[in-house]
Amino acid sequence: MKHSFLNRNKVVPILEPGSATTGALSSDWVSLAHGAGVAIQIVIEEGRAAAADDNTITLRQAKDAAGDDPIDLVPRRAYRRSSATSLADAAAATPEVIERAADGSLDMHVDGDMTTIYDIEIDASELDVNNDYAFIQARTAAVGSSTTQVSMTAIACGLFQVLAPEHLANVLA
Repeated sequence: MKHSFLNRNKVVPILEPGSATTGALSSDWVSLAHGAGVAIQIVIEEGRAAAADDNTITLRQAKDAAGDDPIDLVPRRAYRRSSATSLADAAAATPEVIERAADGSLDMHVDGDMTTIYDIEIDASELDVNNDYAFIQARTAAVGSSTTQVSMTAIACGLFQVLAPEHLANVLA
């Protein structure tokens, strides 16, 4: 199943694995101008981090690939898998749906002592297309003193509910 999925869809690394002690790592800007949506997988490997070191994930939209006039974007659907022991254990964990808060935001907070895999789905209709927004970017911000390993991958195509828990094992195995 995994190979046929990858053959039918475009899988693009949007940020090479990198480390952040403090500060932020940002993905490339990905165009949704000719697609129905994109799925982004963000892996934050924090097995070595201190529990007090917390990190955040922000999604932004912009008008062009240079990132002009960026504004925040709240995704329609996101899942989280975590483990305090290893990346393999996080990948094997049961996906947890991230619920929206009363203000409509998603809790994209990452505990410092956990390795966490985020699977985020963005529909092109979520962009502010009336004001010419057509590009998205994922950004992680490291807080604290430990090193955080981050990698991001975009699966860009007409994706709808690809990241639902029943499909994750086939896509990400």
